[in-house]
Amino acid sequence: MHSNHEIHIPEDRQIRELTSGVDALYLSGQAALPPALIAVLEHHRLEAEEADSPVPFNVAGDQWWIEPRSLGRYRYRLVHPHGRIGITPSKSLPAFTVQPNAEFLHGVGPPAVLKYFQQAGEWLTAGPVEWKLSRIDLFCDVQGWNLSGDDRSRFGCRADRRTLHEADGTFTGFEFGSRSTKTLSCRIYDKTLQVSKKGLDWWPKIWGSKFDRTRQVLRIEFEIGRQGLKEFGIDRPEDGLRLVHELWASATSKWLTYRDPTSDETRSRWPIAAEWVDIQNASLRGDAVGIDRIRKARQKGELRLLVPAFVGYAARIAALSGADDLYSALGASRHLILADQQRRGILFEERIADKVAEEARR
Repeated sequence: MHSNHEIHIPEDRQIRELTSGVDALYLSGQAALPPALIAVLEHHRLEAEEADSPVPFNVAGDQWWIEPRSLGRYRYRLVHPHGRIGITPSKSLPAFTVQPNAEFLHGVGPPAVLKYFQQAGEWLTAGPVEWKLSRIDLFCDVQGWNLSGDDRSRFGCRADRRTLHEADGTFTGFEFGSRSTKTLSCRIYDKTLQVSKKGLDWWPKIWGSKFDRTRQVLRIEFEIGRQGLKEFGIDRPEDGLRLVHELWASATSKWLTYRDPTSDETRSRWPIAAEWVDIQNASLRGDAVGIDRIRKARQKGELRLLVPAFVGYAARIAALSGADDLYSALGASRHLILADQQRRGILFEERIADKVAEEARR
């Protein structure tokens, strides 16, 4: 017999954390922009508009692209596989807004991401930048939590807005609070469903050997906007990364909880469910798994989504062209592509080059 009072959870109720950490890290930067920089950015922006295509732009020896469109209220939109930078000369906004890509965050880790964009901003201004954290998303991916739409009454939340999401009558997640308030909101959703639908095949690389492909992965994700960060007394991005455990603890103990119902009519007196205790104790370690591994897995996922449509179109072309096997279908497709490039005056090789360049910007 055990002499202590440990609670032993049945195997089918045990939550297994696959990974947890930071999934978004948005920055703003206040700086004096050199007039020469604005002139160069405007020249490239007009060039991109004329070409209706992004044009290359050097940032600290790294090739970025300037797009012919804005990033929100920021006129100059710079893109790179690592993320996006918006730049504006307007005095009513910070000079920079920075949005790193999730792939980059999970590939190299948040501290390296922060350093990369800080150096890029300081190179652009040739001077200091006052960086502030404008948004941070914290998440935990788990297996073993058999959540359903009927469990919505077990949640206690400070936010009034609560939304149940279903697809074809099947539970896909909950949403608590509103992102538009820029304070605190939470989503709990089926991450495996999102991975399957969007071709995000790089996530199993992050989940690693603990991931059971036969079971659903649930994500618990808190988005903390600029106003919410102010309420926590967080201004600098370094402070946000240093205090992730405190942010998570507050979000999962004070703002949102999941409880075991009792006869007590006051929900706040219901005991915290064992599943939520496991979530409260998320490691938030967020190990970097390597950007090359992530990108290769993403490409594989995109091919997985493209192949069924490609096969369907090829079969349709074969049927309309009188082809009756794979090789004759490919031959019929080749003749149609050659006829299309002659009519448009654009070589298929040029189209491939455009797609290669587009992939390089992602």
